[in-house]
Amino acid sequence: MKSFLIVERSHYDRETLSITTEAKERVLNIVVAKSRKEAFQKWLKQQSRREIKNFHIDNRSLHVKRVNYPVTNNVIHVFVKKVD
Repeated sequence: MKSFLIVERSHYDRETLSITTEAKERVLNIVVAKSRKEAFQKWLKQQSRREIKNFHIDNRSLHVKRVNYPVTNNVIHVFVKKVD
């Protein structure tokens, strides 16, 4: 079993409540699984159905894209990273 990080990358700065030029990464969760795909599926199962409706899920690249509706021009990317 290996550890994987579920990471969110966004240009939205939560402290200043504005869009920045550099994307910031934030760890959402740590998942223990056999592979990146299994870790991605476990994380998706933890999400509520209402939240999943806002996701554009790409199972091939293990990537989720979500539009942050309160903030214009902000797309949130969620992906899986292996812990070294």
